[in-house]
Amino acid sequence: MLFLSDLGLDLVEFRIQPRDAHGICRLETLLLDAQIRLALEVAAEVTHWPSGTRPAPSRMTHVKMRSFIPPGATLVIDAELAPRATEATLKLSARMDDKTVATARLEVVARKRENARAYQ
Repeated sequence: MLFLSDLGLDLVEFRIQPRDAHGICRLETLLLDAQIRLALEVAAEVTHWPSGTRPAPSRMTHVKMRSFIPPGATLVIDAELAPRATEATLKLSARMDDKTVATARLEVVARKRENARAYQ
């Protein structure tokens, strides 16, 4: 297992302030998006992907919002990597005030560069 601290990345801060009641759903979507982006960055830097490929998200499981996240809260996002030959699993979490408020797992696979669109 590899932790962000092993890469010299201790904290990743994420701040969103929803403006209305629908903002809560947007917050969860934006949090998942930020976690996927972080996971792909970590996987690209530390996993040895076959030549001509790049990591691409394959499947997200165990997605849980464990607590309400109030507007203006600062979240710390962590990604823990378990690499394998042509794929990797990342355990994702978000903490607020040292309390885990969201968790998920992301499976990342190697895709040929011409077939793998960059996650945007």
